[in-house]
Amino acid sequence: MKIRYLILILILISSFALSAVSFAEEESVVSGTIESVKGNSISVGGSSYNISGVLLLDSSGNKLSTSHLAEGKRVEIFLKNNNITSVVVYENISNIIDDENIPK
Repeated sequence: MKIRYLILILILISSFALSAVSFAEEESVVSGTIESVKGNSISVGGSSYNISGVLLLDSSGNKLSTSHLAEGKRVEIFLKNNNITSVVVYENISNIIDDENIPK
């Protein structure tokens, strides 16, 4: 009788663990340089990403418009279950540092 209860408990624990794994969300980040911008799509690392309706942010967390997207800018594309949730756009280092700001 005790063995039956023990087996039942093990089965319940196993089924809970398996169901938790199957419902886990897959999150990932793609980092790279924008290779091209065409309408609502950007190419990064040889792949094209549709960013229509996606939240665009600068490195400080401020919202941006698609006009801030340009070839050569660094981006991080955040995905959850293969859907883009947000894109962080970084300024080109050449826009931040110029000849006047470089220490001599």
